[in-house]
Amino acid sequence: MVTINALARDTRAINDGEWFASPDFPDVKIMTRGYTDDYIDALNKRMKRATEAHRCTSDTLPQNVLRNINAELVAQYLLLDVEGLTEADGTTKLDVEKLKSLLAQPEYNRLLALCFEAAAAVTVSADQQRADALGN
Repeated sequence: MVTINALARDTRAINDGEWFASPDFPDVKIMTRGYTDDYIDALNKRMKRATEAHRCTSDTLPQNVLRNINAELVAQYLLLDVEGLTEADGTTKLDVEKLKSLLAQPEYNRLLALCFEAAAAVTVSADQQRADALGN
């Protein structure tokens, strides 16, 4: 028989956040939550309003609108801290508030994608941690 705990998710990391380093940028560490219920609820509301306002579907929503929604929600609900990034001068540490302000800019699409990669990894890691704990 399978215990009910085998089907439960370890929500601590998703809700509280964890550090993530991408294999592509191992010196950059992002502290992020996983995809929380609050984030998903806010995303659904924003997408509904945006598609109604633009009279389109989520597939045909203008890219700049989608990027702005994603950037705002990542900044508000997921991104907690950053380490290993500097300003363009190469010496001034980039803080998390500055990083959040860059997310909606098209030239920083890779930065926004990195934040999504981190949040997804935290979400998957939380599920894997639960599975590993049950295996012990």
